[in-house]
Amino acid sequence: WKVGVAANFVQGAVEVAFALIGPQIQRGVPIVALLTSLASIGFAFLLTGPLLDEFAKPMLSLVCIFIVFLGYFSGIKWGGVPTSVLVMVVGVVIGWGGAYLTPDNLKNELKNVKGYPGEFVIVDIFQHAGEVTPYIGLIIPVGLTVAVGTIQCVELARIAGDEYNIRWSMLGDGIATMVAACFGSVFGMTVFIGHPAFKAMGARVTYNALTAVTFLIVCYTGLSSVILGVVPIESLNPILLFVGIIVCCDTLNITPKRHFPAFILGLVPAVVNWTGQQAEAVLRAADSEKASRIDFQDPDQWRAWGPTMHGLFLLGSNYLVTSIVLCCMMIFIIDKRWDMAAFWSLIGGVCSIFGLMHNIKLGFWVKRKNFGWRFCVAYASCAILFMCLHLAQRYNLIAPPREKDDKFLDPDNDDLIDVTDEKPSITADHKFYDDDV
Repeated sequence: WKVGVAANFVQGAVEVAFALIGPQIQRGVPIVALLTSLASIGFAFLLTGPLLDEFAKPMLSLVCIFIVFLGYFSGIKWGGVPTSVLVMVVGVVIGWGGAYLTPDNLKNELKNVKGYPGEFVIVDIFQHAGEVTPYIGLIIPVGLTVAVGTIQCVELARIAGDEYNIRWSMLGDGIATMVAACFGSVFGMTVFIGHPAFKAMGARVTYNALTAVTFLIVCYTGLSSVILGVVPIESLNPILLFVGIIVCCDTLNITPKRHFPAFILGLVPAVVNWTGQQAEAVLRAADSEKASRIDFQDPDQWRAWGPTMHGLFLLGSNYLVTSIVLCCMMIFIIDKRWDMAAFWSLIGGVCSIFGLMHNIKLGFWVKRKNFGWRFCVAYASCAILFMCLHLAQRYNLIAPPREKDDKFLDPDNDDLIDVTDEKPSITADHKFYDDDV
């Protein structure tokens, strides 16, 4: 635990360091690529994952899901009762009425209610700092992922009409993580991706303050288990489903039609990462003793299970960075900006050889059995191809860069999609639905 706390402290320091270059990353990466990788989290981890749990108990969950959808997508009013409150009440009624929750279970949960005072462990952090060194290769990519995630959330908030300083947001993540580690937390802090969704539900700054107070009360008293003993989790998950859908919708809202293929491609790495986690969970459930002897962070282990499983590891590792790079390459391929496609290919190669893509550990992956150098060669080969196209374009041997009003594929084919209709930004008073329309 103390090693984990020390690692969390170091991760916070890494996030603070990335805050220095946050604005440069924000300006240098196309917004569609930033938000697509964020949407991939919403699609895989907030929508797909919880939806599986919901469908395991359809009599309890299905009504709750569609109450949320009716309230937030159709604008149905419930006589002044907020949708989020109504869905919990319905969940409690069905949960207790259908014996999904029992008094005996609640009685056991009540035993966990007591004081849990914080513990100041900064001395222990420095005492165990040396034991964190073997995990630096994991900590830095995680810190990078959190930093990129914060940039994405700030961009999503800007699209929804709210401007936040990117550097201060990233510093807030890092400093909050370091402070939490000083009090024994192994969990890093980060900006939540649901800004537009909660704004659509009517949440404002006070919501954040109330959330913080609620977390303090629940965590210091052990009430979390009691809450889940009274309110079934299946009545809470639909809010996550809504957030996951809205994140994807808001990304599509600012994505030009011609870049839809890039959006779809950018979703894949997160879905693959989630699938890999499910594969690991299946193995642990089938044979926990055997699974305990397997190092799931070892790429050679995944390679031994065949090309499909190895591909799950390679494409799903550090999926946020992979999503951004692949999405950027696709965007510039569609726009026929071959020099920028080559540039992002080279970024993919550099990230691969140092373990920031297609691996979960930082390093210099150049040994014969490693795949880091292989991906580096592959991305470099793509860069060479794109630069050849760029030279041909400069000498007017192929078509010039695509303009905003081009057809999706072939200007001579009127049946294909016209991209002149750019999607508008979400205004400050944006709601997902509009009763007047």
